[in-house]
Order: sequence, then C-alpha cells, then structure tokens
Amino acid sequence: MIFSSVSFLFYFLPAVLIVYYLTPRRWINCKNFILLAASLFFYIYGEQRLVFVMLFSASADYICALVIERFRQNKYIPKITLAASITVSLSLLGYFKYYGFFSENISRLLGLPAPLVEIALPIGISFYTFQTMSYTIDVYKNRLKAQKTR
Repeated sequence: MIFSSVSFLFYFLPAVLIVYYLTPRRWINCKNFILLAASLFFYIYGEQRLVFVMLFSASADYICALVIERFRQNKYIPKITLAASITVSLSLLGYFKYYGFFSENISRLLGLPAPLVEIALPIGISFYTFQTMSYTIDVYKNRLKAQKTR
C-alpha cells in the first residue's frame, strides 16, 4: 500500500481518521495509540520482515532519551548515552544501506572476489533513523522533554 493507492486513500486513511476523531479528546493516550497502531500496520503492510529494525531503532532512541533526561545533572552520562544513540542509529543505517557498497569496493581494492551478500533495505530507514536521532538530540540539548508513558 502506498500513499497514492486507492486502498490507502479510500479505505485505510478514512478508517483511521474516523476512529481517531471519534475517540474522545480526554483519551489522548488512546488517540496516540490509535496513530501508533495505524502507523505500524501501514509499515508492516509494506515491509513485514524488517519491521523489527524500525521498532529497535525507535525503542533504542526512546530509552536513550529517557536516560538523558533522568541523568541530566550528571556530566558524563547524557553525553555517553547520546553517543551510544547516534552510534546505534548510524550503525543500523550504515549496515542496511551501505554494507554492499563498501564490501564490494573493498573487495575490488584488495583484489578479492566480491561477496554475494544482498541485504534487503528496510522501507524508510533513512527517514526514521534521522527522525529518532533528532528526537534524542533535541532531548539532549533540552529543546524537548523526553516522552513518558503514563
């Protein structure tokens, strides 16, 4: 399902909007859950096998943001946590997006046969990687408060 498909425009989107707007305003957590569930369904519909990459990336940055906020008064923990967050995020992006490129070029430079490894690229990995990283960086710079579950 893509954003311009008939199934998205005439079935999925209207159903999500109806459920979202019929949910009472005082149930904000329920409204947020509706959007989360709809987003996950949409992503899983397009990429079932690699949804764990997105969930892992978002969870890691969420936890890092909580740690940064919890230990904000400490001089080192927030910096180490931010570095860990960025390292994890860019490592995932680098592995899935650039592993084939680097392995092929290094093999050619060394005169070795190129590996035949084909790694599937998760849909939207660059987008959600930089979104979750920017969230963690904003929490670190005290531009945002870390989101907490209630």
